Amino acid sequence: MYEKLKNQLINRLSLSEEQRVRKLLGREKLGDRKPSQFLRHLRSLAGDIKIKHTLLRSLLLQRLPPHVQAILQRQSTLEPDQMTDMADRIMEVPLLTSKPSVNSIDPIVASASPRVSVTLESLAERVEDLAK
Repeated sequence: MYEKLKNQLINRLSLSEEQRVRKLLGREKLGDRKPSQFLRHLRSLAGDIKIKHTLLRSLLLQRLPPHVQAILQRQSTLEPDQMTDMADRIMEVPLLTSKPSVNSIDPIVASASPRVSVTLESLAERVEDLAK
C-alpha cells in the first residue's frame, strides 16, 4: 500500500520527461550560432535523453528570428535537421530593410510652378463665372 501511494505521489509531483527536457534546454539561446550549430548544441546538452522531434522542433522554432519562424512554421513535415538546414539558408539571405528616402525637387517642375498657378487661377475664375 505504501509503495503504491509513494509511486503515485512521485508520478503526480515529479516533472514529466518533456517538462524536464524543456527545463534543461529552455534556457539556451541561439546567440550568434547558426540554427544547425544550435541543434547540435541542444543534442549535446540532452546527452542520453531521447527527445521527441516535435519537442525539438518547438524548442528550435522558439529561438529563431521571427522572419525565419514565419517561414518554417508551415513546414511541419520537416525533421529537425532538415529544418535547421533550411533555417541556415534563410538566415544567410540579408534582410531588406526599407529606409526612408528623400525626394529632390526637380528644377523643371519648380520652374513650371508659376505657370501652373496662373492656369489654376484662370480655371477658378472660369468656374466662378459659370456658377453665376
